[in-house]
Amino acid sequence: MRFLLFLFLIIEASLSLAQTDSIPTIKCDADSTQSYSICLPPNYSKAQKYPVLFLFDPVARGRMVASLYQKASRDYSFILIASNNSRNGPMSESLNAANAMFTDAFKKYSIDDSQIYLGGFSGGARVATTIALQSGGIAGVIACGAGFGEEIPKPKLPFTFAGIAGTRDFNYVELQQVAAVLQAGGTTTNLLLFKGPHAWPPADVFRAALLWSYLQHPKPGADNAAMEKELHLSSAPYLVKVPADAIAKESAYQQKIAEAFRFIMVNSAIDIKSKGWWKGELSNLGKRLLKHNPDDSNYVARQKAFISANASESFGNYYSAGRYDTAAELLLVSEIFEPDSPVVFYRHALLSAKEGDEDNALYYLEQAIKHGFTNKTQMRNEPAFGFLKGNKKYLALLN
Repeated sequence: MRFLLFLFLIIEASLSLAQTDSIPTIKCDADSTQSYSICLPPNYSKAQKYPVLFLFDPVARGRMVASLYQKASRDYSFILIASNNSRNGPMSESLNAANAMFTDAFKKYSIDDSQIYLGGFSGGARVATTIALQSGGIAGVIACGAGFGEEIPKPKLPFTFAGIAGTRDFNYVELQQVAAVLQAGGTTTNLLLFKGPHAWPPADVFRAALLWSYLQHPKPGADNAAMEKELHLSSAPYLVKVPADAIAKESAYQQKIAEAFRFIMVNSAIDIKSKGWWKGELSNLGKRLLKHNPDDSNYVARQKAFISANASESFGNYYSAGRYDTAAELLLVSEIFEPDSPVVFYRHALLSAKEGDEDNALYYLEQAIKHGFTNKTQMRNEPAFGFLKGNKKYLALLN
């Protein structure tokens, strides 16, 4: 298949949810380090060809994702396959996971080559759109909480695009813009909104997106009229039209924030916004809540999440690169917008440890645990805390 060939070339070049015991984990024959979780349609038979939906999670929770959407896949007789290896990080590693999953799945299961769908959440959505853009043979993409990992394509795409965003998702504006650009270019596009944060959408919302995607590629003999009626009823609550001027204003605000982060990252000391500036932004957002308007509440939640997510992700990148001064500036922003976050305290401990400051490292670790940090294994294995190995207080914190 064309898209499998492309992935081979690329690789050569380069929520707490109930689990379901009936969802098996399959190891790939060609690479046992790669696996996926699978849901097969009821009365599955190799004598029949089935549509397939491949899903990508940003932290490799394939079985969780399969458990969340297995009912929708079964109701529409889809094979649902979710990677247990694809995660946020280098795109090449996710493409490697996808390649192993595709190769194994097409060897073992009876898949309709004309009904191949990809879906993902956040970084997983970017994996799905990257594969669809750079490959052939994809019928549709369901992108949740994020769009493309590059500039939004303007020409008409050869696949359908269903976007899903929460009203409190920091990528809400991004998906609004993606939908507008794709529609203007002639791509068959749909956008569903649900009340919620940056997360995999509720099962009923995803079900509506899956049904919409499937109906854009009707098969002979299917009861399309009944499915069209179901789609109208199921998707109506989530088809919310947002004024273009509101999106433009929100986009402008996020561009202002992105510029403030850019000053931190390029170490332009003269232009770096002060702690007071960031506190002022938080105060201004808080004033909007005084109106008790639900739209304002969602707007504020999105902007705070946008700032927090950018600060957190950038901290990780700069800390890993050994640029601790820049990481400290980014942590200052996190501290303002997430003052009680256990992760913020833990990261303060990391920076203190890098400076050899034993007292502050222990203080911040203690505060991290007090505020809900529970990953003692991470703490125990963190190289930065190596100099604390013989410290009785540190050892007590690990218990």
